[in-house]
Amino acid sequence: MTTASCNYLFLMTPDIFNRMAATLLLCLSLCSIVYGEKEQHLSAPMQISAEEAFLPFYENGKWGLRVKDGEVLVPAKYDEVDHVTDGIIPVREGKQWRLMDRRGNAISDNGYDRVGSIGGGMIPVQTGGKWGYLDYAGQLRIPLRYEQASRFSEGLAAVSVSGKTGYIDRAGDYAISATFIAGTDFSEGLAAVFDGRSWSLIDRNGELVGKGKFEAIGLFAEGLAPAQSNGKWGFIDHHGEFIAPPTFDYAYGFSEGLAPVLSGMRWGYVDLSGKLAMEPSLIRPGNFKDGRAPVYVESGFVLIDRQGKPMIKPVPIPKD
Repeated sequence: MTTASCNYLFLMTPDIFNRMAATLLLCLSLCSIVYGEKEQHLSAPMQISAEEAFLPFYENGKWGLRVKDGEVLVPAKYDEVDHVTDGIIPVREGKQWRLMDRRGNAISDNGYDRVGSIGGGMIPVQTGGKWGYLDYAGQLRIPLRYEQASRFSEGLAAVSVSGKTGYIDRAGDYAISATFIAGTDFSEGLAAVFDGRSWSLIDRNGELVGKGKFEAIGLFAEGLAPAQSNGKWGFIDHHGEFIAPPTFDYAYGFSEGLAPVLSGMRWGYVDLSGKLAMEPSLIRPGNFKDGRAPVYVESGFVLIDRQGKPMIKPVPIPKD
């Protein structure tokens, strides 16, 4: 998949993936999460979203995309088909990425070396080692001039030039000067920035928020963000104060009042007070939507409710 976004294929053969996708309509994420100088390869929480009605399929050595009723949206002729975001589908032919809409029509006639994470009405694209941004109509709005470029969130995007990171607006003007080593997306009015030693919070004016210095900070959701201190993860508020102390081996953000946390080799969930709502027993967690979450347990994939009770029978992973 695109190197600047998360892959949604779990470690399966194409045949296994097709069978699983047709059964549960789940897109699986295997993300490379980079915080400062430490890189961790962890499976991100599985999602339930309206756009998961669009499913990749594999046929005769090529990838395509179809809707859940089986209608082919994009024929199987591409080397890769990325997931649908805001109705836009990146597809790869050879070394070039192209962009299509939900009807299978080309958004842009140009091909790109890489396509980044889409969002906020803009599409990061890279050609010749430089990044810029297209709008959703495929028009180049911000020239190809950055070494790195993230997705737009809350009207701003982190970009890097000469090893320094700042934030630009949709016109391509700097809203926050490029003085940091790295930075995350904005969420709930805040972003995390790295100064080479630790991560801190900033507001939309680039001003530091709180006095906390962290080893890693995730995105805010429902007022809290996962953060790491002394090798352990907890949850901080908008002031950078720990509401739930760092006692977990890893943590993701909240959805519908619950957040996945890792203890040892198993995942559970905490509530907004940081109290365990589900004991760690899952191999892989999911985000909640409409009171249910897709998770992976010993017996396979299953949907659970907010109490952790299965809503369907587990679907075993085929052993090929």
